Amino acid sequence: MNYNPIGIARMGGYLLTLLIPTVVYGYFVMLKRRNKPSLISQQELDGLKTSGSSFTLVDVREKKEFNAAPREGAVNIPLGNLPYDVAEWDREGLYILVCRTGMRARKGANEMAGRGFRQVRYLQ
Repeated sequence: MNYNPIGIARMGGYLLTLLIPTVVYGYFVMLKRRNKPSLISQQELDGLKTSGSSFTLVDVREKKEFNAAPREGAVNIPLGNLPYDVAEWDREGLYILVCRTGMRARKGANEMAGRGFRQVRYLQ
């Protein structure tokens, strides 16, 4: 048998030409489909509470801040502990994150969404 190394190299280059854009496209599609947390207003949160909807309110402030001004019905999980403490939680549940200004809540919501939580919102 007679192999043509140049022909094989061309074939490999052709396959890479097709493969690389496909992989890159798939990566961007995956990023686009990733769950993005959304903002929730205090009025919407109050509406969820009065309607009896099932959700978990997570306060991501530090323990000292939370103890000084606790939020009624909230579970306190400091932002630094969030990835570890929510690892076993249901990924389909509704989670609303809160803090003092909304910045840590947004960071925590992005962290949870990145770990596969589908319904994450944050209060600003």
